[in-house]
Amino acid sequence: MAHPIGNPATLSTKVCYGTQLTIHSQIQATLRTLGASDILLHISIAKMAVGNNFIAVITYDDTP
Repeated sequence: MAHPIGNPATLSTKVCYGTQLTIHSQIQATLRTLGASDILLHISIAKMAVGNNFIAVITYDDTP
């Protein structure tokens, strides 16, 4: 589902880290910090180069 970007200044990202066993919990905890009217645009998860660690980038629109 596409979301039109009305004001680019309201786009934000949050980053969280975890292992393959904990990244889901880290994403959930980060999502709970968003406001009720924020619009979730994308969650990108990538494996980091070293070890068993992952990074998640959460992109959202915090238009009031």
